[in-house]
Amino acid sequence: MKTTRDVRREFDAIARAGAGRPHPAGLYDDFLLSLIPEGCNRALEMGCGTGRFTRALAGRAAHVTAVDLSPEMLRVARTRVPATNVTFVEGDALEIAPRLGAFDCVVTLATFHHLPQDAAAECFKAAVAPGGTLILQDLWRVSAPIDRILDGVRVPVKVVRLLQLGAPLMHTRDERAAWREHERGDVHLTMREVEALRRRHFPRAAIHRHFLWRYTLVWRNEQDLRQS
Repeated sequence: MKTTRDVRREFDAIARAGAGRPHPAGLYDDFLLSLIPEGCNRALEMGCGTGRFTRALAGRAAHVTAVDLSPEMLRVARTRVPATNVTFVEGDALEIAPRLGAFDCVVTLATFHHLPQDAAAECFKAAVAPGGTLILQDLWRVSAPIDRILDGVRVPVKVVRLLQLGAPLMHTRDERAAWREHERGDVHLTMREVEALRRRHFPRAAIHRHFLWRYTLVWRNEQDLRQS
C-alpha cells in the first residue's frame, strides 16, 4: 500500500509535468456544480489538485478552503485560481479536516481511493455542518462482464467529450511517465463496494453511477433536522 509520502511525491511529479498545459473543465463539473447547495457560505474541497474544480466552486460558495497533500499541486493551483475567496491549505486531509470546523458543503474528487475508506468516510461526514452536503466523486472499477464490453463504447465517447471541452487528448512524455508511476498499485472501488460503503457510513445517500467510470455519492447531514 502506498504511503502518504509516496502519494505526495507522485502528485508533485504530475503537477510539475502538466503545469504549462491548459486545464479545462472536467467531464462532470456541471453536474457537480448543480449539487452545491444554494446559499453555500463555507465550502471545503479535499484533494483540490491544481484547482480545476476549485475555480468553479469559488463561484458558488462565499468562501472555499482547498486542501491538498502536494505542495506542487497547490503551487499550480494558486496560479490558476485568482479568486480572492479561496484559502489553500497544504497537508493530509484526514489530519487537517478536524481542525477546520464544519462546512455547508464538502467536496472530494478522485481522492477517496487514496485514503483508508472507513476513516476517510467518517472524517468527511464530521466536516459537514447540520443541513450541509457531502459530494464524493471517484472512479469505479470495472468488474461485470457487461462493463468490459461497454468499455469499447466508453473510450470514443470520452474522446468526443474531451474534444468538446477543449481538453488535450495526449499527455506529454513527462506527464505519461508521472501518471504511469502514480497509477501503479491504484485500486478503485467496484460499484458493489460503493454500495457497501453507503450502507456502512452514508445512509440515505444518493449514488449516481456515471457512464465514464465515475460515481458520485451525495449525502446530506440531516441529524439536527430530524431532531428539530
